[in-house]
Amino acid sequence: MIAMFSLGLTATGLLFLYWNMHLMPFMPLQQAIAADFRNSSPRVEGGRRKLHGGTPMLLRIVVRVPFDPLADTAETAAGTERWLNRLRELSEQHVRLSDYEILEVHFYFPVKEKEIRQKTIRRSLATWQEVDEDGRPAARPAEDPAA
Repeated sequence: MIAMFSLGLTATGLLFLYWNMHLMPFMPLQQAIAADFRNSSPRVEGGRRKLHGGTPMLLRIVVRVPFDPLADTAETAAGTERWLNRLRELSEQHVRLSDYEILEVHFYFPVKEKEIRQKTIRRSLATWQEVDEDGRPAARPAEDPAA
């Protein structure tokens, strides 16, 4: 019984330590996003991808949006850009962006009881150009010559 009680206290302590060291630095930004975008359910974290050493530092924001981010319309593209710019402004106010190289934003839109439509955009904080997971400029899809 004492061993189980000790295990419970240890697990709780480790969870508290993880919360304070890994997630608390981003809490002001997360709260600012939640206040600015109602019902967005934001989650913010930062750092390197653990499995790949030498990768760029990234600030990751996961946020629910009121539009389908996969829709191929001018309205969706404009909405996505507006959200990206506002998220960057909030990030500049609440996080020291000089510590990061990439802003990675995951937009998701839950379709009622069916699926979740998600789009990920990575931008270099230095140039605001789209980049891949390793911080290299993203390859643009080839233009359709028939268009």
